[in-house]
Amino acid sequence: MVVAVSFFHYNTVVKKSLRELFEKRVVRQGECAVWQGLVTTRGLGVLPFRGTLRTARSVALELAGRKTERGQYAHPTCGNPLCVKPEHLEVTHCGKTAKDYVQRFWSKVEKRGPYECWLWQAYCDPRGYGRFPPPKGRGEQQAHRIAYVLSFGPIPPGQQVLHKCDNPPCVNPNHLRSGTDCENQQDKVAKRRHVFGERCRLAKLVDAQAQDILRRGLAGERTGKLAQEYGVSKNTIRGIVKRRTWRHLS
Repeated sequence: MVVAVSFFHYNTVVKKSLRELFEKRVVRQGECAVWQGLVTTRGLGVLPFRGTLRTARSVALELAGRKTERGQYAHPTCGNPLCVKPEHLEVTHCGKTAKDYVQRFWSKVEKRGPYECWLWQAYCDPRGYGRFPPPKGRGEQQAHRIAYVLSFGPIPPGQQVLHKCDNPPCVNPNHLRSGTDCENQQDKVAKRRHVFGERCRLAKLVDAQAQDILRRGLAGERTGKLAQEYGVSKNTIRGIVKRRTWRHLS
């Protein structure tokens, strides 16, 4: 026996199962609805459904009654690349002009004086760096890298974009320069932004203890006695006394 199923009924059932799959993979974080399902290497949320791979943003819009057409792209205005809240999604054409892109980028920046920090006002990653989609392709890039490219041209091969001001959300071109990873690490050490001493999560001593070991070791106290007292190895004590480690202590 053949059972006739109306297109309306079939479409309703499909949309209901799609909604259930989608909502299981979304959690509320502040004002955003953040995607917790599959994410591509470019940072784009995707949902496998009936043999196809749908972007989480397009599904969110479809369930809200705002379907994207061919050649259109849903972009989160809040700056969070995994946000799928329909109110935060802006539909634009993939072939947007360079002028539109530049205007949209700088509209998310709080511009101040020419030598002050210009702070990124949209989404920032856990390290404090702003994120924004690149001019071509999908995913997100660090906002200060895009600011450098828009102001000075392509980043030299093998180099990074460094902050002169050491302020991650800053995108002021006057505060940016290109440099190697080695230069970045040297700058980090010179400005004491690296992890050292008791700031290291694996450290068994605090600065005050290491300072006491250094003072007593230089005074001639035995290495074995200090190691037993502080519960560390003799090599650890020697490293402190001979200034191979904990060199920031005076």
